[in-house]
Amino acid sequence: MGVVCLRFKFRPTQETKEVLRKVKVMEQRAVNWLVANKKTALNSVHHALYFPLRQQFPELHSHWVTSALKTATNIVHAFNKRKRKGQTKRPKLKKPFVTLSPHLFKVSFEGKWLKVTIFKSANDLEPIVRWFKPHHKYRRLLDRWKAGECTLGQITLTESSLCIPLKFADVPVYQPKWEGEAPAEPKRWAGRQIGNSAGWAKNWGSPEVRPPIGLTFRTLALNRSDACSDGGSKS
Repeated sequence: MGVVCLRFKFRPTQETKEVLRKVKVMEQRAVNWLVANKKTALNSVHHALYFPLRQQFPELHSHWVTSALKTATNIVHAFNKRKRKGQTKRPKLKKPFVTLSPHLFKVSFEGKWLKVTIFKSANDLEPIVRWFKPHHKYRRLLDRWKAGECTLGQITLTESSLCIPLKFADVPVYQPKWEGEAPAEPKRWAGRQIGNSAGWAKNWGSPEVRPPIGLTFRTLALNRSDACSDGGSKS
């Protein structure tokens, strides 16, 4: 199944807007630095801006700065991809959003209600709490998460919504188990091209024996002693 994102909407609050306003300032500053210095690595922008941003917003958890820098690098990567396609407009954040570090949120699901807690600071006594009542499809996915069938990804937060990714294991590739000896190698095809697969069955083999699909020259004659050397019909 891969990754399934559960999206929930809520009414914007002043508390959420204030936090995301500060995050937007950090992200825009990081984007401008990355573009001006032609950098895309997180280590570079983290080394240059982490401590200045921590001093500018000391009331926020340190992982808010790290999350903002990671989001900024993703924005610049997307900008460079558009730039290679000829779209050279400088990246500018219109609506604030951020992918939260696992240290900044906590998710719990009991019965019919989903609780998402977002911490603004390290010792936040009044965190941002959102309650949601998922519909039937989301409840089944969350039940599978509680049962340990999938893992929780990093939440993406905006002023009026949040997205919770659930990561499921990849479907295992089917590998047949042979009983006894492995099957013999397929017969080789030799000769020259004839009209079509129907002509092949009529002239050179039974309907159960056909050339492999996808051959450029589909062919040909079975490697038999009575096959004609010129590729003509069997007498």
